[in-house]
Amino acid sequence: MSLGHKLGKDVVARVWRTSRRSIDCACLGADYIQGYAVARPMPAEELGPWLRHTVRRRRTSRPHPSF
Repeated sequence: MSLGHKLGKDVVARVWRTSRRSIDCACLGADYIQGYAVARPMPAEELGPWLRHTVRRRRTSRPHPSF
């Protein structure tokens, strides 16, 4: 992650495990996270409702980068 940042790039952490701990570890220094721990692949028409639900839920819990 530090190399990407030193090169002026955004860093994306890919998270496969679904535990909160693995998400927390991946978030250390990452600009964005992606993977099954965040969300399963979904059709485009499901993205809007999923984002609204996720953003609302995250506002009431501990914040994470790029959520």
